[in-house]
Amino acid sequence: MTRFFLIATLFYFLPLSQLWAEEPIKIGAIFSLSGWASHGGAYEKNALDLALTDVNNSGGILGRKVEIIYEDNKSDLKQNVTAFKKLVDLDKVPVIIGPNWAEFLEVIAPLANTANVPMISPSGYRAEIFENNSFVFTLIPPHSVAIRSLFEEIKLKGFKKILLLVTENGYTIELSESLISLLKEEGIKFEQLTFKDTETDFKHSILKIKQSDTDLVVNFLVESGSNYAFFKQAKELKLNLPIFGCNTISYDTELKANPAIAEGAIFFDFIIKGGNDFINRYKKKYHTTPVNTSSYAYDALFLVKKSIEECGYSGQEINDCLKKISYMGISGPIEFDSKGVISTVKTNSTLFTIKNGQIVNYLG
Repeated sequence: MTRFFLIATLFYFLPLSQLWAEEPIKIGAIFSLSGWASHGGAYEKNALDLALTDVNNSGGILGRKVEIIYEDNKSDLKQNVTAFKKLVDLDKVPVIIGPNWAEFLEVIAPLANTANVPMISPSGYRAEIFENNSFVFTLIPPHSVAIRSLFEEIKLKGFKKILLLVTENGYTIELSESLISLLKEEGIKFEQLTFKDTETDFKHSILKIKQSDTDLVVNFLVESGSNYAFFKQAKELKLNLPIFGCNTISYDTELKANPAIAEGAIFFDFIIKGGNDFINRYKKKYHTTPVNTSSYAYDALFLVKKSIEECGYSGQEINDCLKKISYMGISGPIEFDSKGVISTVKTNSTLFTIKNGQIVNYLG
């Protein structure tokens, strides 16, 4: 009884701010940390961990330590929903960073809207996601920005008839739609073939290409199977046409192990931002180079910090603050448009090629 009285007295006389300092501010995070998309999720989680260290070492948020509750969606759409509900219903987090990639963001965006819990995705974008979901934000620019470097090279080379090979995947479909829009504006003819994400047999399509008047093939096939299979079969069947592509080439583990299979291919990849200090710290801790969305994940935590400190800790208050935020992050200036899409990035990609069996900068 005496012990209870002493504890109660202590709590009565301690300043509320001191008591709060002992309770961490909890923030949710959803990433693909296992399964087929884990190579994307890991790069973002790693950067977020660096940000967490920096935030806590500089006093946390309003003097309180920050705790991130991570959930692994296991690269599965249903598990992604389960992860969201667990963070919101059980952990009661007011904001979530993630998930990586459009397909995972898309399925839980309406849930965030219903729960009034804002989500900041470092890498999830598809235009439709942001039409009616006012609690969803993305730090990756629209694909029309990323595709611009590839389109300018197509225009410069004067190609007249283009064939697009596209996986039925949210990301690659968005890329193709963005490129097609630009091709139409320029009056360049094109055709498109779409494939399931499990497709690995392109022999029939390659033979048809050889018999057509196509002068450029654009490969928007996903990594982990389709991408490598196409290049391998194109080489076997002696498809002697220029092949352009996207960053699924640099993500493809089989292609990275044997780049020569795609000798001469030209593709865009994203510019890695964050500055030398961030990139070197990342390399030192994780023994690998960060990707473009790593700096976005890092900045996401500082956006949350700024929003809580300026507006409040509830989901609605954080959301309201994000809508009007202006912040200079390690990835550059950050502001969102009326739909929650970053509006301050004008260019975010550059061209690479495979030369003598090595991936090198196309522009030298």
